Amino acid sequence: MNLKLIFFSLTLFFFNKADCQNGNVKLGVYESGITSTIEGYWLLKHDSTFVFIQFEGNYTKHIGNGKWMLEKDTMIKFTFSTELLPVLQNLTFQYIAATKSPFDSIFITGRIKDQANNNIQHASVIINETYLIISDTSGFFNVTLPRNFTPKNLVIVNKIFDNEIVELILNPNVNFHQLNIIIPKSDSLKCYSAYSSNLFTQPLLYKKDVLLRYYNTQPVKKRHNSITFISEDRNVLLNKLLKAMEIQPLYQSNLKQLYDLINK
Repeated sequence: MNLKLIFFSLTLFFFNKADCQNGNVKLGVYESGITSTIEGYWLLKHDSTFVFIQFEGNYTKHIGNGKWMLEKDTMIKFTFSTELLPVLQNLTFQYIAATKSPFDSIFITGRIKDQANNNIQHASVIINETYLIISDTSGFFNVTLPRNFTPKNLVIVNKIFDNEIVELILNPNVNFHQLNIIIPKSDSLKCYSAYSSNLFTQPLLYKKDVLLRYYNTQPVKKRHNSITFISEDRNVLLNKLLKAMEIQPLYQSNLKQLYDLINK
């Protein structure tokens, strides 16, 4: 047997072995109960991605997505995406990022308004969870930082007037940042990201990796931190989202995006 044939045989063996192991996990909708790290529904897809949704009554409370991977024979590792979910971006903003003189500092400026075109004053603007500035009576904010500072994200918190908490990703490779932001009102039906490293955004998880035991059939006794397969039919989730769209007016377009993502 020549080397090419040996290499091909070994590759086929390991591929089939991995495929067989992944085949033990049913694709479809799983549910985690109150004994789990997080309670909710998990959609496992064939491309090793997942969508997580936690409902509170008939409305969505937390949403997350990422990659799943089989660990050992009975455990699944869920790695939540660190990118902001587009379906949770319920705001309008213009962002100009550039490199220009003077080059010895980082300049971040912006203006915050609400959807009725009112200036949002006294809002807390937090950069990299470290630097804090306050918007003035005209909604303006600006800060000058050292050139060796690397801006990563910007969070706006304004609980006084019930505006949503906003997080935006900044370009770390430039020294000039200008933002015009329109922030919607929040309400009791607000939906949050399931995972975020930023505590200001009120996430469900601060660690992006979750390890859960999975069951393809309903076990006699569930173990702590487990998920149980309930259906191959994605309508289990889609029907619940349709109900959520009816009672979460601020998120109708966002939940429609999520509906389409699940339906892919």
